[in-house]
Amino acid sequence: MKDWKQNDKVLLRELIQSELKTGELLITFNKKDGTERKLKCTLQEGVVQPYEKKTEQVKVKNDNTMSVWDIENSGWRSFNLDSITQIEGQL
Repeated sequence: MKDWKQNDKVLLRELIQSELKTGELLITFNKKDGTERKLKCTLQEGVVQPYEKKTEQVKVKNDNTMSVWDIENSGWRSFNLDSITQIEGQL
C-alpha cells in the first residue's frame, strides 16, 4: 500500500476504524524489522482498555500510523498503513 495516495490512505484508515469500532479484523503487515505480523485487532468499546501513558514524552501525530487493541495479547499495538499486506474480516 506504499504507492497509495494520501487521500486513499485517509479513506483506508477511516474504513478500518469504522470496522474495528463494531467488530474485529485480522491485519497482516510487515514490521520495521521486515518480519510479517498478523494482528487480530479491534476498537470496540467494552473490549479495549484505556491507554496508559508510560512517559510524559509527547509523540508527533503520524497519519500513516494506526493504534489498535491486540485481542490475542490484550494490549495496544500500532502499525504503519504503508506496511499492510492483507486485511481479513467483514470489510
